[in-house]
Amino acid sequence: MMPMAICLVCDLPYMTRREIEETVRSGMPVEEVESWVGLRFRLKITSTVLREHHDRCQQGLAWMRKLLEGGSPEPSVLVYFNPQQKPSANETQDPG
Repeated sequence: MMPMAICLVCDLPYMTRREIEETVRSGMPVEEVESWVGLRFRLKITSTVLREHHDRCQQGLAWMRKLLEGGSPEPSVLVYFNPQQKPSANETQDPG
């Protein structure tokens, strides 16, 4: 028997769950998100479950989710060319 997740939304695959969470955070009413989830993923997840997921799982476990999903990338030693950055005075002078 598989272990049960905290809620139905948490039990979804990562990309599906992430897309649902971003849609809820975008400001769309939860009732509309419920019908959007039904059309987009062919899932029946009620607005009550979406609210409970937001209140319990996202707010209560935010610190743990950051650990599980990984931290921010570390700074690189390489210097990349930025086309929007204007060259400095030292770079524009010709050596000859």
